[in-house]
Amino acid sequence: MANHSTAIANVFIKKAKAEGKLLTQMQLQKLVYIAHGWGLAINGEPLTSDAPCAWDYGPVYPELWQSLRGYGRSAVNKMIKYGDYDCNIFSDNADDIAVAELSQPESDLVDKIYELYGHFHAFQLSALTHQEGTPWYRVFVENNSKKGVITNNDIKDHFVELAQQRAA
Repeated sequence: MANHSTAIANVFIKKAKAEGKLLTQMQLQKLVYIAHGWGLAINGEPLTSDAPCAWDYGPVYPELWQSLRGYGRSAVNKMIKYGDYDCNIFSDNADDIAVAELSQPESDLVDKIYELYGHFHAFQLSALTHQEGTPWYRVFVENNSKKGVITNNDIKDHFVELAQQRAA
């Protein structure tokens, strides 16, 4: 079952805090995107219900950005609440923390992504997504679609290709 990007980001925030670390908005954006990509390739299902877009610094989930924009480049030190990105101020759950409901394969995937990529600096993660041929590159550079949506099909194809390269 797909979860909102903010709920997946909260999983990474919690994992980092358990190790005494904090992550920046850019790190969270890229970790969520990478987990989503590997989820499409490995589990065949989207991890996020909202779509990433091609922004200057790589794939960005606009509502995740909205909820974390106040941090700038600083570390995120609080869990994301539904009201941080849902502008409906009359919502009954605006003060509730965005919680991911992950299947065991999804939970295992997020754990592995954090293990493999959680120590990367924000610009290292961004560089991974900016390489020629990546879904971000095709939308942002080749199609000149600044802030254009990156489709699940393109993301899945890319991560399946990465898996095949690693297996070879």
